[in-house]
Amino acid sequence: RGATSGRMAPSSWWTSRVGLVVVGVVAVTGRGYASVDGASCVEYSLPSGSVNTCSGRGLIEDSTLGLTEVLWVGPETAHVYVGSPSILKIPMPGGDDRWLTSHDFFGVSTLNATVQVHATDPGAPCCPGHFKLIATIRPLYWANLFAPPRAAPGEAYLIGVSGTDQSFGVYCRDAVITKTTDGGETWTTPSVLFKCVKNSSTTYHTAPTPVLVDSGGRLHRAYEVGGLTGACIISTTTPYTHGVDLLDPASWVRSSVLEWNKTAMVPPSWGKGTFVWEEGNAVEGPNGEIYDILRVDGQTVDAYNKAVITELDPTSGALTFVKTIDFPSCPSKFVIRRDPATKQYFTLSTDVTPEAVDLVTIFARNHLVLSVSTDLFTWKFCDTLLTDDTGFTPADSAKYTGFHYVDWQFDGDDIVYAARTGYRGSNSFHNANRLTVKRETGYVDRCAYLSAYREVGYGWCRPIVPWVHGGLVPSYASCAAACTAHSTTCTSFARMDSGACALYALAATNSSGESGVRCFTRK
Repeated sequence: RGATSGRMAPSSWWTSRVGLVVVGVVAVTGRGYASVDGASCVEYSLPSGSVNTCSGRGLIEDSTLGLTEVLWVGPETAHVYVGSPSILKIPMPGGDDRWLTSHDFFGVSTLNATVQVHATDPGAPCCPGHFKLIATIRPLYWANLFAPPRAAPGEAYLIGVSGTDQSFGVYCRDAVITKTTDGGETWTTPSVLFKCVKNSSTTYHTAPTPVLVDSGGRLHRAYEVGGLTGACIISTTTPYTHGVDLLDPASWVRSSVLEWNKTAMVPPSWGKGTFVWEEGNAVEGPNGEIYDILRVDGQTVDAYNKAVITELDPTSGALTFVKTIDFPSCPSKFVIRRDPATKQYFTLSTDVTPEAVDLVTIFARNHLVLSVSTDLFTWKFCDTLLTDDTGFTPADSAKYTGFHYVDWQFDGDDIVYAARTGYRGSNSFHNANRLTVKRETGYVDRCAYLSAYREVGYGWCRPIVPWVHGGLVPSYASCAAACTAHSTTCTSFARMDSGACALYALAATNSSGESGVRCFTRK
């Protein structure tokens, strides 16, 4: 599946032209065709060659990971890649639900800041399932899907920035928003909410991070201003009601801009590094606080799995620094959402493992984990969701495999996520050749064991004897359940990401430290 032969071979060209985009100063036409394996594809001609985008294949059959392929982009030698995945489920006018995904492109071209929207048929499952291309929007970039409270059937929004190809040399991006009322088939021309100022520090940056609806009904969205140096939050001026026009800039207000200050914000314990922040999440705290929690770039072998918390004063509009925290993420975007039932916070992120520290591959994005928090300041690992199954060495896996920039939604007892996926044919972990989606069942149950067990650390539990094999189990929660079922003979457990479970009679006091295994003991 990583090879390009067969993927691009057109069996029949569509008779209609599917879009005109401008790349650099060359107008290019996208032409649609059906590939030999049944996908619907669009070929774009670029000055450097052509690139193909193919959707509809469904479950990746030569993978053990259960990923549904929404989109493949290639050949990888064309150097155009999948960016900014987002996902949302909306009700449709007929009563069925529909899953939407969106993404943009990066590399030698953004295809003139093109966002593609793919969707399932109304009522059809997403994971596994089949997505089809239903809309192309431009100019739009780094956007996420969302629906406001009590949205009408078929209503959804994309909020992000405007943009142009790097070949234009223009980096002045506005904060923009667009709307659909027919389930994603058509979208309004992106409306400017906050305008950039050329040749100044006022240009907007973001990624697909959540639009927060706070307990009072106001909407909040995090941005960065002036490259990556300034953080801000934009908010609706009033609580949202169905009559509020979110496309009207008068409906929004921007906070103050908080500038990154390494001297004041970075603890001395982090050591030397070119740290900076970006791609913040707007999140409401347990007591109604409005936070912007940002990823940390420039992480090192001395300072990794970090994030920064800032806080918005909704009255004055001031954004202030709170603190840096330990957080399970390498220098990559993450998404935090609060479960409305349990009030716990969950995140899906690519963390830094001991293996990555040993190999000095802090950048690696090939280990996707589920974590939980009750207060946003202290986070606990729950389960490993994705690891590389290609057979690469650890060093090559770090270079060529990535499950990252994950956006996700609660769906009943499950989490459904979309990932920017560099996998089986990508020329690097960063340069994703696929957009994939997957459903993870029972996210609350997969973290519930943490009420009875605490993590000791990476590796097998110590002391090691006596111990028994607990079998191959699908999750850390399953290994914990096996230990609990043998409460008279099991006090600690360890599980490999691959599934092997070990049960220990004694309380673990430490662990062996290697990657791919974690040890827990009873509280």
